[in-house]
Amino acid sequence: MKKTIIIIVVAAVIVSAFIFFVIAPLMANMKKNSNDLLSAKKTYSALQEQIDNLEQFKATRQMLEYDRAKADNLFVDPDMPLRFVQLLEDIADVSQITISISPAGSKAIKGDTWPSMAFRISAAGSTVGCFKFLERLETAPALLEIQNLSISAISEEEALRRKQLGLPTGEVEAEFLIKVYSIKQPR
Repeated sequence: MKKTIIIIVVAAVIVSAFIFFVIAPLMANMKKNSNDLLSAKKTYSALQEQIDNLEQFKATRQMLEYDRAKADNLFVDPDMPLRFVQLLEDIADVSQITISISPAGSKAIKGDTWPSMAFRISAAGSTVGCFKFLERLETAPALLEIQNLSISAISEEEALRRKQLGLPTGEVEAEFLIKVYSIKQPR
């Protein structure tokens, strides 16, 4: 019986030693690995969220750059307003009127957000054509303001005189004073 007790005690000591020296460190290591795995999952989630935010930022940035480019095209280059003059001539052609364009000065006006330039447009053509020109001018892809407009009928004598001088001719004559905005101050 003593042998049995000794065997039980030795077995208990061996099992206890096995639990204490083998299983307990394995359990601690498993707990550490579990915590490391949770930490890695959190880090992965945070990185994935940052990647998603970066992709969203890239898409938003491209849209904003496109919108900025469109907005920049609304402004007239004061050093080279040829593109804007060509736009006016195209609108006049579509409206079936003839125009004459001249600069009417440029100055910084207190209270204006951007520098501006003024153009005087003399137009002649049909009444409908002049109003089409006005309508298209208001919706033109340029940031502008119509400051003054006068429309008057042309007499036959005046039409003949204008034709001889090479000026625009038609049923009516219109004078537009428009202010166009630019990003930089004209020289």
